[in-house]
Amino acid sequence: MQNSSDRVTELAANPLDIPQKTLDFLKAASDIETRAAAEARSVVFLPSVFCQSALPYKNPGPNVAEWIRTNGNLTLRVIPGIEKPKSGQPTRYEHAYGVIPRLLLPWITTQVIWGSDAVHGRRVHFGSLNEFMRGLGVIKSGGDSGSIKRVTRQTTALAQSTIQIRRDGHHRVGGIGVTFASEFEICWTAGTADQPALPGLDSYIVLSNEMYDEMKHRGVPLDARALAQLRKQGSGGLPIDIYTWLAHRLMRVQNSNGDLVPWQAVAAQFGNQYGLLRNFKRDFTKRLGLVRSVYLSARVEPEPDGLRLFYSDPPIAQKPLLGG
Repeated sequence: MQNSSDRVTELAANPLDIPQKTLDFLKAASDIETRAAAEARSVVFLPSVFCQSALPYKNPGPNVAEWIRTNGNLTLRVIPGIEKPKSGQPTRYEHAYGVIPRLLLPWITTQVIWGSDAVHGRRVHFGSLNEFMRGLGVIKSGGDSGSIKRVTRQTTALAQSTIQIRRDGHHRVGGIGVTFASEFEICWTAGTADQPALPGLDSYIVLSNEMYDEMKHRGVPLDARALAQLRKQGSGGLPIDIYTWLAHRLMRVQNSNGDLVPWQAVAAQFGNQYGLLRNFKRDFTKRLGLVRSVYLSARVEPEPDGLRLFYSDPPIAQKPLLGG
């Protein structure tokens, strides 16, 4: 099997009309293959619950009052916050969805685990908008559809969310309810993106006790270089979700013949915003190929009846500091 380094060398030796996006992805894959994450200072963390079930890929709509995902015996229910009420209009819900929350969650979790200067107890300071967006790897743009507005809205939406986790087992059932933040304040505007926060106008989030514990004690180590490239591949964050799920799941496979996850179960976890199962399988398999380019030790094979998972080393070769 041709590795990423060989593929980059081949393309360099054959000056074809290769899209820059493809070249960037292959160069990043080569870097991941040849340089450990610790050396690259690219180790980040994500709470294990968000590796097992994820947020929506696109906006479920302002009239949808909850979002539910199922992964085996785990069910994730996200109750969104609300938009500013308008006189005479019904309540409109504000969901956290797409790529931005998938970048925001590991950014916050990593600050908490490393105990960075941005963290004071359960309070996490975002700093200036420019600093924050650089930390997320998002290029700044203005306007109604620009990244400044999207980052601001999605940070607010995530902070307002309430998360319920249910686990069903043999003769037992359990769960936890988590308010993402007990307090937050977002003070960014396009005109002050380069400015440090003024006194009394600090942008921050105070994590709830439960969410802080999830981040502090159940963070799964990931490679930020992989996340950065996968977020550019579209699908509202599906490639990122496949990567984080496999990072958490594959090292738990014990059957030498692998675990077969039926396509219906895979779709229930990832694809319930697709219309037909065959459309989901086609898109999932395509994105899986990208994930395997940046998670080289992943042993996973699509089969007609489902996805077969084999034990694999996690993407971070070093022993994780904290178990997921």
